[in-house]
Amino acid sequence: MIRFFLCSVLLLSLFNPLSAQETIGSFSKEKLKAFEDFLEEEINFQKLAGVEVLIFQNDTVVWHSVQGYQNLEEKTPLEKNSLYYIQSMTKPIISLAIMQLVDQGLIALDDPVAKYIPEASNLRITKNPQKGKNSPFVPAQKTLQIKHLLTHTGGLSHGLGNTLLDKELFQALYGETLDYTLHDTIESRVATLLEFPLIGQIGAQWHYSASTDLLALIVQRVSQQSIPSYLKQYIFDPLGMQDTGYNLSESQAKRMMQLHVVGADGNIQISKEQVPTKGNTVYGGTHGLFSSPKDYAKFCQLFLNQGKMNNQTLISPEMALKMRSNMVGNLLGNSRGFGYGFGVLRGNVSPIKKGQFYWNGYFRTHFIVDPKKNFAAILMTQKFPYSQEYGKQLNKWIYAALE
Repeated sequence: MIRFFLCSVLLLSLFNPLSAQETIGSFSKEKLKAFEDFLEEEINFQKLAGVEVLIFQNDTVVWHSVQGYQNLEEKTPLEKNSLYYIQSMTKPIISLAIMQLVDQGLIALDDPVAKYIPEASNLRITKNPQKGKNSPFVPAQKTLQIKHLLTHTGGLSHGLGNTLLDKELFQALYGETLDYTLHDTIESRVATLLEFPLIGQIGAQWHYSASTDLLALIVQRVSQQSIPSYLKQYIFDPLGMQDTGYNLSESQAKRMMQLHVVGADGNIQISKEQVPTKGNTVYGGTHGLFSSPKDYAKFCQLFLNQGKMNNQTLISPEMALKMRSNMVGNLLGNSRGFGYGFGVLRGNVSPIKKGQFYWNGYFRTHFIVDPKKNFAAILMTQKFPYSQEYGKQLNKWIYAALE
């Protein structure tokens, strides 16, 4: 009986690598504890309400810490495997869905976007973004293709800049920052986006954009499935991502960290506006998913495993490599680049090493993946407004801890 029990535990560890017993791997426990102490100071000085950090290496969790509060006002402790609104960390997941369709030959990277979204034809380029949506324009010189959407080189915008065009676009897409009822469907939001002129010629620049919403709509139309259905069948269920989706169950919602904002005094406080955890109907590619560090670690692990997970191949090694390899030349300079889904490091940017791929979310969720050192690190909190502060700190402390 004892022998059977021990064998069962061993088998569970083998088939659930992220459930394996935690070790310290190649990392200095002392230096990771120093990172934890830094985050504790941020909480004590009311710069953070709470934060969760998970690191895994060689298919094993080597560090998993949680500190602070889920709800600062009620002093509800934050617990391991809490849920977070991951905002733009939705984008790599939708990019994977698109690359799966490319892998299967159902679409091609060079396909015109208008083949699937007719509104993406006859695009125009603004001559002066300071004059807004109705500025003088010139016609697009190239055809917008799927690869441009994946790499943010299509001339689309996200409405996050300071020009009148960006301000008008943001208002049309999102209203106020937390107005999630402005559009009822992804079709509506994409149609609105395409009513605006592009900010530059297609392929001529890298400009962070809402192009992933178009990718989500293409996935929906080609697969003939809703986005939640497709992601569940082809990504979330195979990876065991049980806590990731556009809506949460009642029990999941209780594990959700509340959004906190910086108050007038510079200290953190709970936001009066919170992201709805149910009733969401815009299944977007730019943002929209809730997830946990443990779930997102499984997504990252897929790429360290060259597209394989739990004895299944979700994407070919070739396509997985394209997602994390630079595809934009020098548009982001000599050190950084962008693949078909991730930001990538083309050169060492101290302390970060060449080959790392990464992304983040607007409420300060971050992940980094280093294929050479075979590790991924995820940091999640819920703080507004956005800053790269904790992404930089994550890199600083993680690489300092590597032995």
